[in-house]
Amino acid sequence: MMFWSYVDEVADMVEPFHPTVTQVQDLKRWLDETEEDVGMVVTDKHSNIIMVNKVFMEVTGYQPTEVIGRNPRMLQSGKHNVEFYKLMWNSLLEKGRWNGRIWDRRKNREIYREWLNITVIEDKLGEPMYYIASFMISKIQANGAGN
Repeated sequence: MMFWSYVDEVADMVEPFHPTVTQVQDLKRWLDETEEDVGMVVTDKHSNIIMVNKVFMEVTGYQPTEVIGRNPRMLQSGKHNVEFYKLMWNSLLEKGRWNGRIWDRRKNREIYREWLNITVIEDKLGEPMYYIASFMISKIQANGAGN
């Protein structure tokens, strides 16, 4: 699937432990160059958003200044129970990735459905360093015509 190739590219760019300024700039450039229908979010090991791409902004209505430093849970729609998120986190911690359909909420409070892939980028000790999420919504939903 194309999402995994994006994540593999990021994993190759991010040097475990101490990413250099050049690597961070490369990551930002890579996010800007992702396909026009793939939203991307990068969080640090504490799940705080550190980067988003243009598609994320278009889909959610949020600007980077509104989300950087915040947890992606700010996008939760309320349609999923605690068990859903426990299973997601168990998969991330045990397998290093999770994917599935999820309902999220835009800045204007509108709820939308997306196909979400999350991958853990680990440091040399096997500890989570970054979480990279990529998502797609249908063109119909992107135009606001359906959920």
